[in-house]
Amino acid sequence: MNKTKFSTYNELLFQNNKLGIYNYYTKRFLIFEKNNDLIDFFMGYKYNTFIKQNQDLFSLLFCHGFIIDNKRDECSELLKKRVNFIQNDSIIALLVAPTMRCNLQCIYCFQHMTNMIHEKDISDALLSFIKTKQIQLIDVRWFGGEPTLKLDYIISLSKKMRLYAASYDIIYQAEMTTNGILLKDVDVSFLEETQITRFQISIDGYDEYLFHERLYYNGKDANIDILDGLKNLIQLGAKEVIARINISKINVHIVPQLLRCFSKDNILRRAIFAFDLMMPYGGITESDVFSEYEFSYIQFNLVKYAHSLGLNTTALFPQQIKYVHCLAETSYYYSLAPDGAVYKCDFDLSNNTNKIGTLFDYKNIAYPQSRILKTKCLYCKLLPLCFGGCMKENTCPVFTYTIKDRLKYIIFNKVNNNE
Repeated sequence: MNKTKFSTYNELLFQNNKLGIYNYYTKRFLIFEKNNDLIDFFMGYKYNTFIKQNQDLFSLLFCHGFIIDNKRDECSELLKKRVNFIQNDSIIALLVAPTMRCNLQCIYCFQHMTNMIHEKDISDALLSFIKTKQIQLIDVRWFGGEPTLKLDYIISLSKKMRLYAASYDIIYQAEMTTNGILLKDVDVSFLEETQITRFQISIDGYDEYLFHERLYYNGKDANIDILDGLKNLIQLGAKEVIARINISKINVHIVPQLLRCFSKDNILRRAIFAFDLMMPYGGITESDVFSEYEFSYIQFNLVKYAHSLGLNTTALFPQQIKYVHCLAETSYYYSLAPDGAVYKCDFDLSNNTNKIGTLFDYKNIAYPQSRILKTKCLYCKLLPLCFGGCMKENTCPVFTYTIKDRLKYIIFNKVNNNE
C-alpha cells in the first residue's frame, strides 16, 4: 500500500459526544462518536498503527478525500483547476447596466447616480460580440442604476439573446439586481420573455420597522412599493427571490423585529433572506460599519434566528469550490455600461475607471492578467472556499471568521446549507 497522509483541507469539529470531520475540497463530512483513540488519530498521533487496525475506516476516509496519497499535491490541483475555470471559453457572463439612472436616492448605494453616461442601444454590438464566442452558456446579470427604468429595452434585448441561444443550442440564464418598484405591476409574461429566474432586492423596512428611508426624488418613501414588487415576483412564481438586508451599526438592532414581521407574512416569508455587510458608501461612514470579523458573528446569529422563524436564507458558506471570489477574475466576464464601455468589475461602472474597451470596438478589448494569490492564501485550509477573497477589498470573506461554528451548525443540526 502506498504511503498516505491527511488532506490539507480537513476540519475537525467537536460537539458534545460527537466528533465531525469536514473536507473543504471534497465537501464531504462524517460524524463519529467521540473517543480518545479517534481524536489522537485525527490529531496525527499513532497514524500508521491506527489505520492498520481500522482498515474499514481507513477505506472510508480515503474514499471521501480525508486521507490521500502521500505524493498528492492538493494545492497544485486546485490551482490548475482555477486556471481552467478562469479561462473557460465555453461561457460568456455579462453584467448589463441599461442605465445608471435610478428612481431612488438610497443612502448606502455605491453607484454614482449620474446621467453623465450616455445611454445607447448596444443590442447589435452585444450580439455581434457574443457571436464571436464558441460558447455553450450565456449568463446575463441585469444591473444599474435601476435596470427596470429600461424595462422595454431589457425585454427586447433578452428576446434577441434568447433567440440566438436557441438557434445554436446554447443555454441561456439571467438574473437581476433591482429595487423591485417597477416590477410590482408586471405579469408572468415578463418572466417568460426575459427568462430571469433570480432577483435580488434590498429591503429596509416593514410597517413601523424602518431603518433606512428609501426615498423617491420627490421625498416620498418607497419601502411599500419595494415590498410590493418583491411580493409580486414571488406570486408570479419567480424561481428565486433574494430579500437582501444591508446591515450596519445603525440598523442591526431592528433586524430581528423585521424578520418576525416577514415570518408572519404569507407571501414575504417565501423569499430567501440574505444578510450583507453595509459598506461606507454614499451617506454611510466608516464609523457606521462593522468589521468583517464583527459582522461574521452578527450574520451567523441572524441566519440562525431566521431559521428559527421558519425563514430560508442564503448559504452560510459556499457549497461549491470557489475557484475565484467573483467572476470579475475570469476571462469571460464583462461589465457593460449603458454607453457600451466594458469593465471587469461592477464597482468601476459608474466612475469610468479601469475601462478595458468598448463593445463598439470589441476586437480591442484588453484582458487583464489573472492575479497571483498571496502565499498566506495558498497555505490556508479555506482556499477552496474563497481563493483569496475580493481583489479590491483585500480582506478575507465574512464567513471565514466563524466557519467552524457554521460547519457545526449545519453538520450536527442537519441544516440545509442553501446555495
